[in-house]
Amino acid sequence: MGLDWATLSTPVIIALVPILVMLIKKLIPDRLTWLIPLIATALGPVLDFLQSTFTTVAPTSARAIGLGLAGIGIRELIDQIRKAMVPR
Repeated sequence: MGLDWATLSTPVIIALVPILVMLIKKLIPDRLTWLIPLIATALGPVLDFLQSTFTTVAPTSARAIGLGLAGIGIRELIDQIRKAMVPR
């Protein structure tokens, strides 16, 4: 049983969402930070479409939403852990 790109692309997308959100957050001005949730929500479907373009995985709305939510969940988890580690 070998791992191919179709198998690996899902965890890669889940890892890419928080990384891309972090980069986008650094690139946009502070007055536009209200766009971050909208951009983060759109990343799942965009990356799912790219995945379907380059692999045999068929795009679905539920999968795209799930990928975006999983990535945002990981980002929030990391953010909360980081905040908890800062001494008060």
